[in-house]
Amino acid sequence: EDYGLGAVISGPIVEDKLAYRLAGNWRDRRGELRNQTNGQYRDAYDDGSIRGRLLYTPTADWSFDLKASYSETDGGDISYQGIFVDGRANDNEGPLVTDTLAFNTREIFDTSLAVNWTPSAGTWSLNAAYFDSTEDLLGDFDAMPLQILTAFQLYDEHGASQELRYASPADRRVRWIAGVYHVETRKRTSTTPPFGRVARGRSRSGCPAGCAGRRPRIAAGWAWPPAPARRGPGRCCR
Repeated sequence: EDYGLGAVISGPIVEDKLAYRLAGNWRDRRGELRNQTNGQYRDAYDDGSIRGRLLYTPTADWSFDLKASYSETDGGDISYQGIFVDGRANDNEGPLVTDTLAFNTREIFDTSLAVNWTPSAGTWSLNAAYFDSTEDLLGDFDAMPLQILTAFQLYDEHGASQELRYASPADRRVRWIAGVYHVETRKRTSTTPPFGRVARGRSRSGCPAGCAGRRPRIAAGWAWPPAPARRGPGRCCR
């Protein structure tokens, strides 16, 4: 059994000034591989997400674009493609008798704001974004109704970025872009292996649990013929 649903709605709130877009998706799959010990389906999958956007263009020179989204996923057993007694990998024909109901859940939230000001001298852009993601994993790798090789991992990451950019007018033969941006992330991983102590405060690559950076950004290009200048407020979300 596999069910899915998706919907989108969009349109103007204030004609030629403020527009919106709202979308969502949902999926529920029961699975096909049933565990004989706990009665649950090993390859079940559930997912739901929602996304929204607001576009505000008060004048021909200004625009404000706000976006946000949230998703929640349950991926089922991370070890459902097992290796059985005969050693054949990805063999799902053998009996499933593990005692632990393994799972893989994930939550992601992100949002961003883009502000653009376009006077005759060029375009100034301010972009800011934030995200937060969490993932939990539990796997039973012994392929038996015994708690021998059960491992758990928690992965948490969040971060933010900001960018200020200037672009020369679009109708010039030579165009150039200059700006500066800042990116900062924080990561935390907690792992409980079948045999061993819990490891904390490290990312999956072994790097310290956090990083930040500030870098300038400069670019230039040649355009011929010059691009026509575009004016007028934004229409609606796409």
